[in-house]
Amino acid sequence: MLRETIYHWSLKTIQGFMLALGLMWAGTALALDAQGDITTNTTWGEDVQLTGVVTVKAPAVLTISPGVTIYGNATTALIIERGAKIMAIGTPEEPIVFTSNSISPTRMDWGGLAINGYAPINNAGAFSCPGNPPNAVGEAGMGEYGGCDPHDSSGILRYVRIEYGGYRMDGENEWNALTLQGVGDGTIIEYVQCHMNSDDGIEFFGGTVNARNILNSGCADDHFDWTNGYTGKAQFIVAHKADDDGDRGIEGDNLKADNVAQPVSHPTVYNMTLVGNANIPDGGGEGILLRRGSAMTLKNSIVTGFQKAAVDLDNEATFVGINTGDLVIDNCIFYDNLDGQNFNADESDEEGYTPTVTTGDFITSIMSYNRVVDPGLASTSFQSPDLRPDMFSPVFAGAAAVPADGFFVENADFIGAFDSEYDWTKGWTSFGGSLPRIPVPTGFHEYWYYPQNYPYTSANPSLSRPISFGCMDRGELDIRIGLHSFASPMDIYCGLMLPDGIIYTIGENMQIRGLSDMQPWKRSQTHSVYENILSGSGFSWPHGLYAGFVMAVPAGTNVATMGMDACGYFWGFLLAL
Repeated sequence: MLRETIYHWSLKTIQGFMLALGLMWAGTALALDAQGDITTNTTWGEDVQLTGVVTVKAPAVLTISPGVTIYGNATTALIIERGAKIMAIGTPEEPIVFTSNSISPTRMDWGGLAINGYAPINNAGAFSCPGNPPNAVGEAGMGEYGGCDPHDSSGILRYVRIEYGGYRMDGENEWNALTLQGVGDGTIIEYVQCHMNSDDGIEFFGGTVNARNILNSGCADDHFDWTNGYTGKAQFIVAHKADDDGDRGIEGDNLKADNVAQPVSHPTVYNMTLVGNANIPDGGGEGILLRRGSAMTLKNSIVTGFQKAAVDLDNEATFVGINTGDLVIDNCIFYDNLDGQNFNADESDEEGYTPTVTTGDFITSIMSYNRVVDPGLASTSFQSPDLRPDMFSPVFAGAAAVPADGFFVENADFIGAFDSEYDWTKGWTSFGGSLPRIPVPTGFHEYWYYPQNYPYTSANPSLSRPISFGCMDRGELDIRIGLHSFASPMDIYCGLMLPDGIIYTIGENMQIRGLSDMQPWKRSQTHSVYENILSGSGFSWPHGLYAGFVMAVPAGTNVATMGMDACGYFWGFLLAL
């Protein structure tokens, strides 16, 4: 009897061990299974395995915690319905990742993420607002979209990576990594990477949504695609083509069936870097193709390395924008496209129409400030990318003033998505690299300049840049401080530095004090901190007021991160006491 008991216990132990190995091999077998419709507010606080197409139904809100990975197989995808929301807010240390469930991931392993909204579109036939709002149906079963609210909100994507998607769901239509259909500008899309997708990286079907700090890499079709009346804004945008496949950097359309349909597609983009690849077997496509009446304002951008034209304009309705001022591509740098020729002879234009000006003449003569010159990027290799220009690069001259409209970061006085020092892709994207860290202070009264989330323009710690006015308009001001490497209990000081160099400290109960009467923000701290020090609701930061945040900590402490949760566009300093 005893022998039998021991035998069965041993067998169960072995079976359990084998089961554990099987779960490890399965990779995501322990992940939460998500399938069907989500009809109530739901939080994914652990890794998730998608089964089939998962749809968040209005008015439900899907919240995804930092560090969560969502795995997909063929035929799986996630759809956010009109009126529903996704709140996917990762961090640089813990991004949210949508990826393949395969142990050897590749393009087309799963579908993608589609978000639908109530913002204006132009592909819904006759409509009137508010009585008869536009309504369209997305391809591949992505849902209905469109409406009359340009400020509609579908939630937040921040520090999110979407990779190895593009499955052909219905035998005809492939999924983009991120599809935005009629999405309004109340939605926040920033710090998002779309990587190795079989179709487009991001495609905008109408809508007004803005996007910032976007990296699209290795997509087999276009990296940025829009149609159906898209009129949003974008800044700090990167398209980087892989060695094996890829088409255009930008493919911009208005409406195929009616090139002058209203609203006309007209995005406004600043600080973009588009990088082609000479290793693609068929050469790939153009850097920028605008057609079917699409307008565009593109400034302070780089287009390099595309084996077809840097810019190609098609269709009469598109060329009309040159005369009306709706088509502007200026203060840009073009280099080494089309074997150094950069612009073609517009041979692909529609039959029966001959433009009165070539695309090359438009870019180099009608526009005033474009240049054909080497931007001096550190490395355009897809295997080891570093798209920052060297400090002597021509990108630091000739930039246009950035609009002061509350969305754009105004002091980006350089061309392209990066300056020579700060790389905002590091840490949370598949491009790899470590997050920037402030050096550990070794003496008293050492100031360390630290740009957290945005390429800066000056390393002078006595001055600081304005907080983004647009974020203040939204009433969102969450300032987080991250500290690491506590060797022993210590007091931590936090404060504000004004342009005249005067520092005010913030105490335990948020009291504002001078340096002569400073009190700790955290006393006898023994563990890492990453929390809000200030939250504002309805708070309005005066436009043009400059202020920088400072930390005061004992020598030997490493300040790892300083960030503003709402948008992160400020200068940070460390004052070692």
